[in-house]
Amino acid sequence: MAAYYNQKTKKWDANFSYRDYENNSKKKMKRGFQTKEEAEAWETEYKELCKKDMSKTFGKFYKNYESDIRPRVKDSTWKSKEYVIKHKILPYYQDKPMNSIKPLDILKRQNELLEMRNKKGSGLSGKYLKTIQSQLSAIFNHAVRYYDLNSNPV
Repeated sequence: MAAYYNQKTKKWDANFSYRDYENNSKKKMKRGFQTKEEAEAWETEYKELCKKDMSKTFGKFYKNYESDIRPRVKDSTWKSKEYVIKHKILPYYQDKPMNSIKPLDILKRQNELLEMRNKKGSGLSGKYLKTIQSQLSAIFNHAVRYYDLNSNPV
């Protein structure tokens, strides 16, 4: 961990070297942390994002997905994607390792979504269920294409 106190700014800086997912050596620096612990926590989180390891949890991979996809789509598109992910996908898959999610897990979640009812007693529309499924598939396709996940369980 490389956190340094900056006498000029009276704040902590994180300055470190790491290897990216292609095993290239890189340097990273970020300034302005209030405490040493914040700087070290940011460094640890950043290094975790750079790994191409698919044993990381779905929740951690989502941060990679967001940083890769968000700059490429309009804000309104991202907001709708983010809502579906945060409310319908992340609560179920958040703590599961990416490489341990199987088609049976997807099937069980689909069945739960089919059984969901609102206050009026009606279920989710077919179009909305398809939107949830499409977004989940897009996340796994991204992992397969760019992060070496073996296959898309969706």
